[in-house]
Amino acid sequence: MKKLIIYSLALIAGMQFTSCKDDEVLTPSNTNDLLFAVPADATGPEADLRREFYKNTGIHLIFDEVLRSEVVGKDSQGNDIVKNETVDFAWNINNYDDFLDYEGGYITDIDDQRKAADLFMKYVLPHIKGSSMSPYSVLLFNGLEVYDSYDYEYYTAYTLPCVCCLGVNVAGWIEAETDEEISMYTAELCKSLVKAKFNFKSSVAEPFTDLSYEYSGEYISDYEEDWDRSDMSMVYSYGYITYNKHRSKVTRDRFPYADDDFDDFFNAIFDRTREDFEAEFGEYPAVMEKYNIMYSLIEQTGYKF
Repeated sequence: MKKLIIYSLALIAGMQFTSCKDDEVLTPSNTNDLLFAVPADATGPEADLRREFYKNTGIHLIFDEVLRSEVVGKDSQGNDIVKNETVDFAWNINNYDDFLDYEGGYITDIDDQRKAADLFMKYVLPHIKGSSMSPYSVLLFNGLEVYDSYDYEYYTAYTLPCVCCLGVNVAGWIEAETDEEISMYTAELCKSLVKAKFNFKSSVAEPFTDLSYEYSGEYISDYEEDWDRSDMSMVYSYGYITYNKHRSKVTRDRFPYADDDFDDFFNAIFDRTREDFEAEFGEYPAVMEKYNIMYSLIEQTGYKF
């Protein structure tokens, strides 16, 4: 028999959040734990995995956006009318995103579910557990794409946060064959987590961006007459670790624009060890000042290195 499905978008509407300090875990109040918890009568390996995950982390683990289904009546053809309580990722901390459009795949194989849960606990949870970044629940997606309304296309997303749940794209983990591939994917995932709270336009980024703007987009040759691309110390001494290379004229090479400079340092912190970075740039005070500021600002989001 066919069922008429009604999706309920009211799950999050009644939620409120208590104020919190930077080191407090943001937990939605008025949330019905029964919607996220494993039903008491549920059995099987997935139910066991979810219960064990919650026991070890205090975070609800789900593999489907539908939290509860209930038959609420019959239509004119005698078909069941089903009401689904679902996770609504359009609700974020500040508002409701009417334009959010995404496509996520579900993990249905129990071995993949176990692998994804284990990798999340091993590689991500230590960075966010007990902080304001720790989610109330986590939905592990096997692939996740979000629509970009500016470019009119979908792009691969690593995370999708909302007030009650953190969506995590674990497809790269499941497909990874080497530790290096896992490490690289984890770095991108962690960047995505932090960027949801901290980016170039964030007001808290000003201690870094104020320095970036000092020579943003300026011609290097205006400050270094001997610039010929052979001596990168001329760039490093101004606090930048890359430069914008002109296609033909050396005199048109520029210091990075402030937003690119932000990305350079942000990515360096996740892609390289501090020891490796200091070995290359430790003798340039302007570079290390910006590195340490960026490191501190990321820590202030609740992320733990």
